[in-house]
Amino acid sequence: MVTNENIHAEMAPELQAYVGFYEVCKRKKGDYIFVSAASGAVGQLVGQLAKLHGCYVVGSAGTNQKVEVLKNKFGFDEAFNYKEESDFDAALKRYFTNGIDIYFDNVGGSMLDVVPLNMKNHGRIVVCGFSTAIVSTRRDSQFVQSCNKEHNNEEVFCTVITYIYFQSFWKML
Repeated sequence: MVTNENIHAEMAPELQAYVGFYEVCKRKKGDYIFVSAASGAVGQLVGQLAKLHGCYVVGSAGTNQKVEVLKNKFGFDEAFNYKEESDFDAALKRYFTNGIDIYFDNVGGSMLDVVPLNMKNHGRIVVCGFSTAIVSTRRDSQFVQSCNKEHNNEEVFCTVITYIYFQSFWKML
């Protein structure tokens, strides 16, 4: 039986991609979308849906072979191997010179430290996967006071709360 507590484990990748893209992203034709873990089951579907709706799509993957599959099989406009990027911020600026409208986050971690700093005003971040657990545990007032700590996801979340729409997939903020 699917409940709020186990829905993330029970949802098929197709449903995750559908709900994330259509219900959470609030995408518009021409949006610039970045998908992390884009070669995974959810990421590649989100990228294909975005292309069908006239969006510019860039994905990250962990091997050059996966990068080629994203571009040549799934139709992503661009893709890069995040393991070969020494400066992730520079990589995003290379592909999104005017900023990112939508970030479909499948991994969290260090990517989530950098991507929000490259978002356009009124951009949207969709959290799918690992990051959801991080976000859903940080709802207290001390969270906002932690913004002055060393650069990490907490600091970026403070920026996100102020400037862009951020929605967790499984548990609403």
